[in-house]
This record gives sequence, C-alpha cells and structure tokens, in this order.
Amino acid sequence: NDMATIKVTSPILKIGAPMANGLIIPKGTVEHIVKEWNEAPWEKFGQLQTDDDGFGIVQLSKMTHKINNVEIKDDYVVADMELIDTPNTKHLVEMLDAHKLYGTCSVMTDGKEIFNLQSISITMNPSDELKNFPLTRVEKDDAE
Repeated sequence: NDMATIKVTSPILKIGAPMANGLIIPKGTVEHIVKEWNEAPWEKFGQLQTDDDGFGIVQLSKMTHKINNVEIKDDYVVADMELIDTPNTKHLVEMLDAHKLYGTCSVMTDGKEIFNLQSISITMNPSDELKNFPLTRVEKDDAE
C-alpha cells in the first residue's frame, strides 16, 4: 500500500440545529445513536457524497473511507475517518489540497423521530449548515 495514511476528523452534526429536513435531534437521541453506531460490531465505511446518493446506502464501488470513531465534542458529533486506497480515493487525494473536505451524515427517520445514524460521508459541496461547523482537520502520514 503506497498511499499515505490520511485521516480526516470532521464534525458531521450539530446538536440542537435543524438538519436538512428541518428535524432537530434531541441531545438524548444523538447520544443514543452515536453509542449504537460505535457499538455495532462491524467495520464502517463511507463514500464521497454525490447528488444521486440513495438513502445513505454506501456503494462498494464508491467507497472512500473507513470510520474509526464517532463522538460528541461540545455541541457537535465528530467523526474520525481514514481514507482507504481505492480508485475513488486517489481522485479525492488529488482534490484534498484544493478543497476543504467536510464530513456529513444521513439518519434513518420517519420525519418525526430519528432511529439511527445511517451513513457518514465526505463532501466537497457542503450545505450552508456544514460550512459553519468547525473546520475539518486532515492529517497526512506519508508512507515510508
């Protein structure tokens, strides 16, 4: 694996702020879905978010990163992600220096209640809401 290890730490949700669909997730629910996400016994992967994404389903062909940890810091849910070596990621790495990457997430909801955190994506076209989040940190650890 000749790709440098690239870690992306990004806020993906602001507690108490409306999501794209107008829903505000109560803090208790946020704590619950974050705990549930972290305790799920499988590896979590994500993709670069595009406009045609269907319902937070991560497609193998679009995968770009794995999600190592999700935690609540102050009023934000913050995800620690690591880029994985795929053709999509190479494209992402080329754009890293030119763009600021943002983390974003989708949740399972019936429009009133939130049931779980569905997916955590990376986006280069953040919503206005995401643009106001603390900046994403990117760390590169070059391969030997």
